[in-house]
Amino acid sequence: MKNKGFTFLEILFVLLVLSLFVGILFPFVLDSLEEARKDKVEIDLQRIVLVMTNFQWDTKMLPRSNGVSANDQSLDIVFLGRSEDLPRDNMWGDWKIEAIKKEAHFLRRDLFFNHLMYNDPNDNGIYGDKEDYKFTTKDTENGWRGPYFDSPIVRQDPWGSAYMISFFTTHDGRLMCKAVSAGPNRKLEVRSFVWVEEEEILKNSDDYVKYFQKF
Repeated sequence: MKNKGFTFLEILFVLLVLSLFVGILFPFVLDSLEEARKDKVEIDLQRIVLVMTNFQWDTKMLPRSNGVSANDQSLDIVFLGRSEDLPRDNMWGDWKIEAIKKEAHFLRRDLFFNHLMYNDPNDNGIYGDKEDYKFTTKDTENGWRGPYFDSPIVRQDPWGSAYMISFFTTHDGRLMCKAVSAGPNRKLEVRSFVWVEEEEILKNSDDYVKYFQKF
């Protein structure tokens, strides 16, 4: 008996059924992907805070040197990620994104390469010179013991933006670090130098934030 194959109507029916399944399942797939991104950003921020803690234990400083001297702590904003992936600034412009891009020594703010992966905060290609963090070779000495954070996986958030880190002093004198993901819209919405409770952050923006206090 000759096999006539599928008729046009049969093929059309199968395609229709498949499109219905895709239409039903697609929103669930998107929701799952978005939940996975949210989980990743939380893990990334926790890792950033852990790395900052380890760095501080070793050096008794934060990774915010501008490379002026071994004890310099003058940078108020750094980034973790590619320089071309910096997010858009908030409505107040207080992350100074555009001004930072125009700085002559812009890459001194690169937390990954110049502070955590290599000891080169002045970005001159010489690791551990007299303007960099002090190196240490003994367990009893304070100093840079990196690399601290050599995984490129956490060099951008799940939506493709660099993580931003700010340093500021609160009204009661605490030195704080704020690590921020700009979220799905890739635009910073939280203030750079203001302590804001998590509930208020989530109410008014899609940014993700973790705080870290200098001890």
